[in-house]
Amino acid sequence: MRTTDIDPLVQRVYCLRGELYPLFLSPAAFAQDLEPGEIDSRVHRMFIEGKAMSRYTVPRYSLLDHAHFDRHLIAEYGNTRIEDMWKPYFAVSADLSDYRIEVHRDGPVWEAIRASAAIPALLPPFYTGDGRMLVDITLAYNPYCAYNEDWSCPLTPFENRVKVPIRAGEKVPEGEWVANDAKTWLHPGAGSVAEASLWDRTGQIGRATQSLFVAPR
Repeated sequence: MRTTDIDPLVQRVYCLRGELYPLFLSPAAFAQDLEPGEIDSRVHRMFIEGKAMSRYTVPRYSLLDHAHFDRHLIAEYGNTRIEDMWKPYFAVSADLSDYRIEVHRDGPVWEAIRASAAIPALLPPFYTGDGRMLVDITLAYNPYCAYNEDWSCPLTPFENRVKVPIRAGEKVPEGEWVANDAKTWLHPGAGSVAEASLWDRTGQIGRATQSLFVAPR
């Protein structure tokens, strides 16, 4: 069982007595083979009695006091390790130090939950013992090509990367714009094109081309 088995939106919150509380604890509780009543009691202790995610702090790094939240996680899960749980379980977070996905398959359960719950602005990143910075997996960028090789990948292949610096940026005109030469070639269907050229006093400094789809109203 993994934390992402639950729909990402539903995973974030669920309703308890008219209020919203995180649901990222449930997969770990299920993997511990706890009874539904115990799971409900655990959530009640953390979020109703303990207000684990209701203690705000000066928002220098996050909106919530992570130390208060961490204490509740440790109190509920103690020294329980992922590899010792009754059912298979793992959690997923984004490693911002190595730019990769971190899959938590062993180690303390509370640390895995804490890392996968480090929603930016809400909770600060979780730092591992070796100094890696982990945050909620929603920060990971998975383009379509990560799932289907038929899609064109927007990421530059490693073999196309160069070691020399390529200086690029926004071109600022010298003085005011002098001219904007715009043209449009219309054809029925998807073959139309619009083109624009920008000029300042030194000459042409920019050009844009756009494909157009033209259809009768």
